[in-house]
Amino acid sequence: ENQLLGKAFYTQLKEIIKDGGVVSYQAFCPYQNNDSLKVEIENMKAATKMICYGMVPVPSFPNGNIGILFGRMTKESGKNYEQLDVPVYKISAAKAKEMGLRCYYEEYHMSCCTLPLEFSAWLEETIGL
Repeated sequence: ENQLLGKAFYTQLKEIIKDGGVVSYQAFCPYQNNDSLKVEIENMKAATKMICYGMVPVPSFPNGNIGILFGRMTKESGKNYEQLDVPVYKISAAKAKEMGLRCYYEEYHMSCCTLPLEFSAWLEETIGL
């Protein structure tokens, strides 16, 4: 079992992440290993109340993408908490610059969870996302 993302990791998440807290990390990409990705997603589903999978382009990676797995510890209402692919807070370009966020903007956040049709279908059929 993968020690970093094994069952012990997800058990610890439940213990240390506050209600409403979000965890995200680099996950397998569907073009690498669907079996490992399926295990990651199932473990995250067991540890959190809601999850979202996304991909971002990384030209230096062999397949050109990395996966991102988001999990929220509770389902809260309001402020877009129902959707992990929608930013809770709107950050203007000026504010992002002030905060030193060189690569963040709302559209990019939302686009990472827009997946290729084939992979979206696999997620729905195989894992129920």
